[in-house]
Amino acid sequence: KEQKRIPDANLVGKITLTAHSGGYNVVSAILKRGGITSNITDVVLFDASYGGLDGFIDWSTERRGRRLVSIFTEHLAVRNYEMLTMLKSKQADFIAIMDKELTPIKLSPRKPIFIHTTDIVHDEVMQKRDYFKLFLMGAMP
Repeated sequence: KEQKRIPDANLVGKITLTAHSGGYNVVSAILKRGGITSNITDVVLFDASYGGLDGFIDWSTERRGRRLVSIFTEHLAVRNYEMLTMLKSKQADFIAIMDKELTPIKLSPRKPIFIHTTDIVHDEVMQKRDYFKLFLMGAMP
């Protein structure tokens, strides 16, 4: 069966991958498998750090200028602390803030950014606040 592949990665622009909850698995697998990974500039996890953490960390530290954003609630705090520890062991620069400090400017650095929210639950991460809108504002040059 013929595979529909993009013949040249140069034909593809910048790619942002996002995931909520269990979507982490697919995003981490994409980052691990590779292909046009060089085009992926941003990964945004909306309370989606259950596993595949090494895929996120390896991708974010493999090349300067990549931005991994993890917005997490209390129940994934331990998993995000694991990612922070992994980044620290690689001597990678990162930002860790509370969501009350979040602004588009704080989302603009091209490095891993961890945002801990303590007053919303997992099912509200996508709609309760305008996190994705803030990300888009911070992503603009």
